Amino acid sequence: MTSFSKKIVTFDECITIRHYEYDIIEECEEKKGRDWQRTSDLICREFKQPIENGGCGGNWNVLQNKLDELTEPWWYLIGQLWFNLYKFAKRIEESSSDEDDELHDIIISDEPSADNSYNV
Repeated sequence: MTSFSKKIVTFDECITIRHYEYDIIEECEEKKGRDWQRTSDLICREFKQPIENGGCGGNWNVLQNKLDELTEPWWYLIGQLWFNLYKFAKRIEESSSDEDDELHDIIISDEPSADNSYNV
């Protein structure tokens, strides 16, 4: 004859608690890129500021030169700005040789139409 003894299980024995440590800055850098804060400053604060005040004067080429200096810019935010300014126009690196001249004229003029107001 076999007898089964009653086993009492406590709550502590059933639950495993794991502690994870993470750095919020490291998480942001992993998702957005190492220079996400500088990219945000360039696009949200400095893009419309006059060049004399250290801004870009609303000129995409000036912004592009400043972004080229960054190691890991936040590409998502850059794409949002491009779309707000030029809607469905392809960037220079995306366009074919036939479209290059038209796109170059759009960027050089750098005067977004009234319906292309910038809001990020």
